[in-house]
Parts: sequence; structure tokens; C-alpha cells
Amino acid sequence: MPREYAGKTDRELVIEWLKEDLAFYKKNVGKFTEFNTLITEELIDTVMIRIRKLEEKERNVNYRRLSKLYN
Repeated sequence: MPREYAGKTDRELVIEWLKEDLAFYKKNVGKFTEFNTLITEELIDTVMIRIRKLEEKERNVNYRRLSKLYN
């Protein structure tokens, strides 16, 4: 397993991947992805919402893990 993956959850890795895609999308509005998807503001907004939802889930999971340790 590559070092940059060590200690990260699958969700954290997906969040990083989506953030990298988002940065690309923001620089290439109006162009097409390698899968021939038009990069639009709507696509950017959708990816941003997905990132926020995943980050919230990750925070909740971490909170539950910590509360089990201290309760």
C-alpha cells in the first residue's frame, strides 16, 4: 500500500480524489472530461455537495469512535 494511503479511511481517499477532480473542473469549465462529460457549473456544484456530505459522514464516524473511547 502506498504511503499516502496509510492510515486513511476509504472515505477520506474518495474525498481527496473528488477534491482533485474539483480543482480540475474549476480550471476547465466548458471543456470535456476524459469520459466526454461536459464540465459545467452544475457539475462543480454537485461535486462540492458530495464532498461536503462525505466530510460530514467522516466527522460523524470519527466522533462516534472517540465517544466510545471516552464513555
